[in-house]
Amino acid sequence: MINQETPLRILLDDKHQLKVLDCYGIEHQSLIYMEELSELQKAISKAARYVSIYDIDRPSHDPYLRNMAEEIADVLICIRQLELYYCLPDDMIQYFVHKKVERNRARLEEKIEEIFAERGDSGFGNTTK
Repeated sequence: MINQETPLRILLDDKHQLKVLDCYGIEHQSLIYMEELSELQKAISKAARYVSIYDIDRPSHDPYLRNMAEEIADVLICIRQLELYYCLPDDMIQYFVHKKVERNRARLEEKIEEIFAERGDSGFGNTTK
C-alpha cells in the first residue's frame, strides 16, 4: 500500500525505469523528457494565470493544481531515468542541490536586506525614521 510515508525512490522503481530505458532507448526517451518538461511548463503557466492563493487549500478540487502535480510526477520519473542511464551518483546530485540552495539562500538574504533598506526598517516592524 502506498501512503505519504513511502519514499519517492521506492515509488519510482529503478528496475522498472531501467526496463523502460532498455525497451525504448535513450534517444526516444530524450524526446519524451523534452515533451514532459514542456507540459510542466504549460501547467505552471496555467496555474500562475488561473489559481489564486485562496485555491491552494483545496488542490484536489482544482484542475490546474492537479494537472501540475501530474506533470511534476512525469518530470520526476524522467529525472530518475536520466540519473540511472548516465549513472549519476546521488552524492553528486546532492552536492549540486546543496550548492544551489545555499546560493539561493545568500541571494534571498541580500534581497531581504535590500528591501528593508529601501523601506528604512530592520524587517521586524521597527522603523529607523
